[in-house]
Amino acid sequence: MPHFLYGDSSPFPFEFNFLASIEAFMTSATRVVLLESETKAQAHEAAANERERAEKLTSMKGLHQRLMLALERATNDSTYNSAREYTNEMQEAAKRIVDRHHRTAREAGESEQAQLAADRERRAVEARAHLEQFFLHAKMPVTDWQVTLDLHVEGKDGRNVMTALLAHPQRVTSTVQLEPVGEWAHPRRVSELATDMDLLVGVKKSFFGGKVSAETVKLDEWYVGAFELRDDLARISLRKKPNEKDALVFHLRRAENGMLSGHVDHPGDPNAAQLPSAVADSDLPKLDAFWRQMKAAAAPLLDHRTRLLGLTLDDADVFAGALALPLTIRLVDTFAPIVRAIAERSPNNHELSLKMEHDGGRREEVYLRRDELLNKLQPLSADGRAVFGPRRRCPKASRPDRPETPQPSGSGASISRYFAASSGGSRSRSARSV
Repeated sequence: MPHFLYGDSSPFPFEFNFLASIEAFMTSATRVVLLESETKAQAHEAAANERERAEKLTSMKGLHQRLMLALERATNDSTYNSAREYTNEMQEAAKRIVDRHHRTAREAGESEQAQLAADRERRAVEARAHLEQFFLHAKMPVTDWQVTLDLHVEGKDGRNVMTALLAHPQRVTSTVQLEPVGEWAHPRRVSELATDMDLLVGVKKSFFGGKVSAETVKLDEWYVGAFELRDDLARISLRKKPNEKDALVFHLRRAENGMLSGHVDHPGDPNAAQLPSAVADSDLPKLDAFWRQMKAAAAPLLDHRTRLLGLTLDDADVFAGALALPLTIRLVDTFAPIVRAIAERSPNNHELSLKMEHDGGRREEVYLRRDELLNKLQPLSADGRAVFGPRRRCPKASRPDRPETPQPSGSGASISRYFAASSGGSRSRSARSV
């Protein structure tokens, strides 16, 4: 597996082609911003139309009141007493005209608001599709992750249903469904992930006297029925056969100092309540290794994301809370320092470049022309382009003596300024040793 270097051959902190990710981000993000801008402009137009209708109704009301007052005064003159019927008809006709204008204005406002709501929903669906495209197919920094598995039985066969929760910088999280490829495409035996799993977790009840005691069970040929694996917590369920119910459920905790503790449940076995639930100290190292191996074996599946199940910003649902634009701004703040570091180390001012180092030391350059990224901003208004530009002062990073992971500034850093030198997609130059 290749690892990446900056354009000046210093180590790059991420083990993926960030240039492909930033290109995908700019494609999705500019569309999200454009959709938000269209909704904002439509809402402003609707509000202006509503104000204009209200002003017309207010003016008409004032004129109507003056005309009705003048008509009433004229009718009260003894000279026109006999014309009262005419006056009443005039008042009724005027009232119908006023009511019609009010009704027309109300219907116009309701129609405009309904259209705005429909267009907002349509744009929200499209923005969601663009964000899903990015989070499913592009790689981005991950600060922590956890993975879950549930073995679903279909007749005699079983299939693993797997999901992952990915924590990204700046309190962004994505939950994705994983495609269980390779060895994960079928139920996993314990022996595929660990060996010598002889644990003191059995429950034995003597025939005479009914005494309950613990016994060692060889779990190598058991199957993984479910798990939820984090770095600090784990829940692991095991069953004897794929089409049977889980018979053992381990609940494990790893402290900051690496010490492991846990307990085990025995679903459906009432005799287990007579035994301590704590996992024996002698079994903890085996369970610790089993836990680590399972998570390591599941890690490659993060590249096989099939569906975006959830997306949060500061623990709030991005789609339910209409947070697509704030999320985009947060991602700009995340990516800008990385783009800046790449730009400062790229030998060509017209390009952003990285190097892939393959096994054996052969290096290959990947690059992205800056003007092509800048051109993605062209459909946006000045306000839309400002999302990708400096919104607050962001101090320029000094070039470290040794490479460090670029940290999100959280200060509204500009990403577009590093596209302006000149500028394809993320490309690879013909393979060459450098």
